[in-house]
Amino acid sequence: MATAPGRVQLPDEPLLSALEDRAAAWADEVGRMLLGRYGTLLHVEYKVPGERSPVTAADRDAEAMLRAAITREFPSHSILGEEGEDLALHDEAFLWVLDPLDGTTNFINGLPLFGVSIGVLYEGMPVAAAIFAATSHRGGPGVYAARRGGGARFAGEPLRLPLQAAPQPSRLAAQPAHFVRWGGVRREFRRHQGEVRTLGSVALELAYVASGTLQYAIFGGPRIWDVAAGVLLVQEAGGLVVERQPGSTTWMPLHRFTPPPQRQPGDAVAGLAGLRRWRSSLVAGSPQVAGFVAEHLPASPPSPWTRLVRSVARWVQGRRARRS
Repeated sequence: MATAPGRVQLPDEPLLSALEDRAAAWADEVGRMLLGRYGTLLHVEYKVPGERSPVTAADRDAEAMLRAAITREFPSHSILGEEGEDLALHDEAFLWVLDPLDGTTNFINGLPLFGVSIGVLYEGMPVAAAIFAATSHRGGPGVYAARRGGGARFAGEPLRLPLQAAPQPSRLAAQPAHFVRWGGVRREFRRHQGEVRTLGSVALELAYVASGTLQYAIFGGPRIWDVAAGVLLVQEAGGLVVERQPGSTTWMPLHRFTPPPQRQPGDAVAGLAGLRRWRSSLVAGSPQVAGFVAEHLPASPPSPWTRLVRSVARWVQGRRARRS
């Protein structure tokens, strides 16, 4: 067993390699199935009122395929998927985290920016990952894969992030659509933030960071199934993923996924139920770029109340200026 950050004893290399290989093969199989349904008439349901968080039969069929393959080959491993019920088995050290169709809105609207994300955690640490991209950085479909200590690859080709001291204005970067509402972003960052894109798929944005297509990506509060695979891809490509610490202005490297702290006494939720509640602000990129971006960001997005107060304050200042 090898030692990794956070003092977690990792599985042996042959097992890590097998986990990566199976995750990549299953991501490719399910991704090809989704491509076969792409552009067809789909029945769409919504998990949130107001036609938000769409889900289709393709999402559910994709997750069912992944769950069946995992339980057949790794029957003692636990599973946490976006669409299905959590499966906690006696070997909870290994957890497969699934997003069977990341970018569902793109998928149902005919935009070929979607993928299949499979992350394997060991004691909360990402150790194997695969992301099928309908449109990769090479222009066609393919699989990004990685294992802890074994590097990251696309279609067998090693991935390595370029080194740069700060974001470049001419290069691409991913930010949340609501990022423009964040307050307190420093002027120095705005001068370097680059050409901004929002792709509608967190998994693809992380894969594109690992490939060097995006110089960095900012995420305001993704779910664990959005990022469990992509975090490892970025790390194994030589990059860094930093996480804002709960209730703090501090950003720290993300090594392990842990359930969020209790909101009030007696509210602690552990295990898979706790991880299902996991959300955190993240920045991913090369070590220097990720550090630069995190340093120049506010601690968290402002609340609606804070935005209202700021708007009123600007209105008052404007009236005073006009009177003077």
